[in-house]
Amino acid sequence: MSKQQRLRLVFMCKGTRGDVLPLLSIALSYKLQHGGDEVVFACVPLVLKGLSPQVVDSGLEFVPLPEPQEFEQANISANDLHQDARTACNDALLQREASVCMEAAKGSNLIVFNLFTLEGYFIAQHLNVPCIAASPFVLMKSPPPSFEDKLKDAHPVLYSLLKLAGPGVVSYKEVDHWMWRLFLDDYGRLCERLGIPSLPFACCAATPGPGGPSSLPP
Repeated sequence: MSKQQRLRLVFMCKGTRGDVLPLLSIALSYKLQHGGDEVVFACVPLVLKGLSPQVVDSGLEFVPLPEPQEFEQANISANDLHQDARTACNDALLQREASVCMEAAKGSNLIVFNLFTLEGYFIAQHLNVPCIAASPFVLMKSPPPSFEDKLKDAHPVLYSLLKLAGPGVVSYKEVDHWMWRLFLDDYGRLCERLGIPSLPFACCAATPGPGGPSSLPP
């Protein structure tokens, strides 16, 4: 790699300050050590209020994501409490957030996302960019009891690859640990709207190799 080549790293983070600030610390630390590289940080502006001028003036490029409460107030009536309306609003918000992240990720060399911003994985898969999922907390949630059977029935080739995967590649253990969220319906609807593949490891499932799927971050 040429020493003159500048890298572009894109962080995508949603959630509370406790979810976002640990990744901001990583982004800031990288920027301070590699000042010539571009470091983009996409998040809701509210969580950045009160940060020191050193962070604001660090050279990080901040990309604002839409505020969920403001988006809901603008897109759903206070008297409309129907679940369908709220689901549609949540889908529209997710699509808007993903569109902003997609634009920021163009030309990037690495995408880092937290587990409230799983659209980062699908964006990375679509753009063929390496990605890393990061969580500042121990994961406590498990997939629904019926998840494994549904995955096996819906995608038998992919399921077999994951179960038989050897060392060094992603396996069903990672799916059971956190990646099961990637198979949820809301991300499927999002990918359909964006016109990008909605099945993780779709290429691996279509053309299985000897070692199993290997396109996901560790």
